[in-house]
Amino acid sequence: MLTFETFGEAAILFRSADGAEVEDACFRLAEEPPALLIDIACTRHTGLVTYDPALAGPDEAMAAVRVAAVSAETSQRPQHEIQIAVVLDGEDLEELFTGAESGLREFTEELASKTFTVAHLGFAPGFIYLDGLSERFRRPRKATPRTRVPAGSIAIGGPYLGIYGTASPGGWNLVGTTPQRLFDERREPPTVLLPGDSVRFRVVSAHEAAPDEDEVAGLTDPSAHPALEVLEVAGAAWIEDEGRRCAGIWGVPRSGAADPWAYGLANLLVGNHAGTPALEIPLGGIKLRALTSLHLGSAGVGLNISLDGRPVDAGHCFPIASGQIVEVSASDVSCYGYLSVAGGIHVRRWLRSASHDRLSGFGPPPLAAGQTLLALQPSAPPKDHLLPDRTVPVPIRVVAGPHSEHFSDEERSFLTEAEFRISGASSRVGVRLDGALFAQREERTLEESEPLALGAIQVPPGGEPIVMLADHPVTGGYPVIATVILADLDRIAQPRPGSVVRFTYVEAEQARSAYRDRVAVQPHLAVGSRPFDELKSAEF
Repeated sequence: MLTFETFGEAAILFRSADGAEVEDACFRLAEEPPALLIDIACTRHTGLVTYDPALAGPDEAMAAVRVAAVSAETSQRPQHEIQIAVVLDGEDLEELFTGAESGLREFTEELASKTFTVAHLGFAPGFIYLDGLSERFRRPRKATPRTRVPAGSIAIGGPYLGIYGTASPGGWNLVGTTPQRLFDERREPPTVLLPGDSVRFRVVSAHEAAPDEDEVAGLTDPSAHPALEVLEVAGAAWIEDEGRRCAGIWGVPRSGAADPWAYGLANLLVGNHAGTPALEIPLGGIKLRALTSLHLGSAGVGLNISLDGRPVDAGHCFPIASGQIVEVSASDVSCYGYLSVAGGIHVRRWLRSASHDRLSGFGPPPLAAGQTLLALQPSAPPKDHLLPDRTVPVPIRVVAGPHSEHFSDEERSFLTEAEFRISGASSRVGVRLDGALFAQREERTLEESEPLALGAIQVPPGGEPIVMLADHPVTGGYPVIATVILADLDRIAQPRPGSVVRFTYVEAEQARSAYRDRVAVQPHLAVGSRPFDELKSAEF
């Protein structure tokens, strides 16, 4: 039987002792997601749905899960068995089995003779957890994770065998690789294995392992034209949009703009539809040359912009002629700026989104010098400028839970009484806080990893809080003390390292109301107009 619990103001956790009940409901939802849902994720016994609080409330989200669960009961999802070729060439193989009671020969025999079962999909795109590993071969995860594990790696982590669907960081013990492409964002669904499916391994030599063909899907819109050439990138810059809808079920982070409010304003400014890809420029900057005449728009507090060396006011739409050079750099008060192109940037989509995920590298890669950006034809006249933000600074609002039982009354109060400082180790994955720390407690972990929601504030055993941002892992094993409300995401994402932040609790319905208010106001912040024929008549 499913039980429900709210997670922040716009997500619902649901649990069951019967893991199949959770998984079946999640995958049934993923087949035809209701319009109100933004994301779906699940682990062994816990599912999560994130919904749009401008369209629905928690009752509607819970009803959608119940309907999916009933549908899954009456129409069972077919299960499959596939064979996977594996080369036992993992970096940790010798260390794992040298001097062990059960050696490499016994492990090889186990792989070749047993049938393993997909338990769930995991923390990175297409990561597969497999049940069935004998206890004598189980090993704890590595104390220091690798920064990059190649796609196709097969590894041991605790009681599981794992298969990395894409290249990503990871702390599992590497035992081998498979040449088979088990995760491909061009497929629907993108993974060939789902929970409950069976896997049999076939141990092969390196010369027998033929990799799957890697064909890159091309761009299809004939109206796309060269618009901008990247001349220099200081630090990093990438393309973002609203993120991947309901992709968490495949282990894929939603991603999207780190500051969704500023990103939305940049698109409003040039007349683009919501969700149109734009440039996100973090600490650092970018230099671009126009390859045609077009309109650009910017959003982000204190952004520095120049056109052929002359300053341009941030928060304005401006024309740029072919051959002109625009430079954009971050301000000294915020982390992320946005540059939009009238008509929108045209780029290959990964699971229906152009967003770059920094954690796994999923999506279009970061921009590089020499790259040409394509754009589409504008569909609506651009605005002129953005109205200034009149918001009075107050503590960042959070909704308590969902793991309040893991924290004492004193710890829950500490969150709103202390002053925290933004750490220099922060990124699009999460904002790390220091300056004020919770007490260290080794037991501050969850029994099983659970799905994470945007804005969740995890507190690891070491006591340093981490606020989940756009590229956060789909699941996590540390308890969440509270969740930053959607209306205040920019106020936790934008402050530069060293900035001081404070939190205050609000009720979930207050948070939903604040979000709906901000959604209603947003379209009215881009004002004035610029004519389409300005590009032909303006003197540059």
